[in-house]
Amino acid sequence: MSVARSKYLVAISSHTEQAFQGIAKHKFHRIDNPVEDEYFALEGVGEPGHVLFVGSLGRRKNLLGLLSVIEIASKRVPELTLVVAGGTSDKAYADEVENFIAERNLSKNVQLLGLVKRQDLPAELAKCSVYALISREENAPCAITQAMAAGKPVLASNVGGIPDMVEHGKMGYLADCDDTEKLAEYLITLLEDDNLRRSMGEAARVEANKRFRKEIAVARALDVCREAIADHETLRG
Repeated sequence: MSVARSKYLVAISSHTEQAFQGIAKHKFHRIDNPVEDEYFALEGVGEPGHVLFVGSLGRRKNLLGLLSVIEIASKRVPELTLVVAGGTSDKAYADEVENFIAERNLSKNVQLLGLVKRQDLPAELAKCSVYALISREENAPCAITQAMAAGKPVLASNVGGIPDMVEHGKMGYLADCDDTEKLAEYLITLLEDDNLRRSMGEAARVEANKRFRKEIAVARALDVCREAIADHETLRG
């Protein structure tokens, strides 16, 4: 395997490093996925009750689980609206999603936008007050880094590299993806407390500024390249 033979390795999350423990013979250099500057420029706390999900309609992203959370939370927050921005990766699963919405009378609480163009995503993110993603499996989701850069609190599952991105209780809330009651409780807490949303969003943006700026990723990548070149020159000399 190339990972086992390589001396200079880059990981975008601690989850990646853990996945290759026992295989990689050398340490990983950590470089987080960078976020476009336009997300850092977004202002405002979003519209009341507006929750955004960005991702494909497939089982891994667990939109059905999030819809269960919305069903519970909407009983306390009637104005709650989940906006779903994403194309269909699994037609059967997408049909389940539409059936769930119809059977649970959630059409007034859920908007399915379909695939949204990249240039239109910042506007959707600016409108939301909470970003939600309770996937069953993730590494380091770009959508979460974008939400953090935009100053939005995050409701997410505690899988993969997400706990290394979002500090629970400070930048948002994390829970098991199947614990819909707990996730709904967290979502209600966020939607009912303007000051909490604001403080968590600000904390998320501070973290994003420290980790997800493009110039930080470029600088770290150059450091790895310089180290590799110096090492190569030493071996040649």
